[in-house]
Amino acid sequence: MAVLKNNMDDTYIILNLKKIKESPAWIGYDLKILAKKLDKQIEFLKMYYKEEVLFFENSIDPEIPALYNALDSLSLEKINKYFFSPIDEDDFSLEINHIKKQNRNFYDMKLFVKYANILNSYEWNHYSNIGIQMKVSKEDIISFSNELKKEYQELLLN
Repeated sequence: MAVLKNNMDDTYIILNLKKIKESPAWIGYDLKILAKKLDKQIEFLKMYYKEEVLFFENSIDPEIPALYNALDSLSLEKINKYFFSPIDEDDFSLEINHIKKQNRNFYDMKLFVKYANILNSYEWNHYSNIGIQMKVSKEDIISFSNELKKEYQELLLN
């Protein structure tokens, strides 16, 4: 599980990778957004593997290594902007911009999903672009990238 949290430590993006034994050319995933309110975490958006088939390409041009390599390049300031969307269906888009203003140095992250299960009292599915924007630190980008690398390597070994 790879977790990216915002600077306020009250919003989290969680990415879980899933091995697909029948098709090693693809990796399944779940994507969740959680918010912390009054010291309680609330899951308010979820895209998941079994109900809606969500895949990262893992054969010709593996997407997970491309994602964590780009995150590393962002943290090392080799690039200032990165955009990612999975090849299979473009289920979500992730855009990260490195912002330097006077003495402030942070990353502006935007995540948009095409559809998601909005978890509220009705647990209804939403089929339209919905997204969040949050500021994250360099340390959080590095941590997310490292967690993603570790999870990916463990999937390949098992």
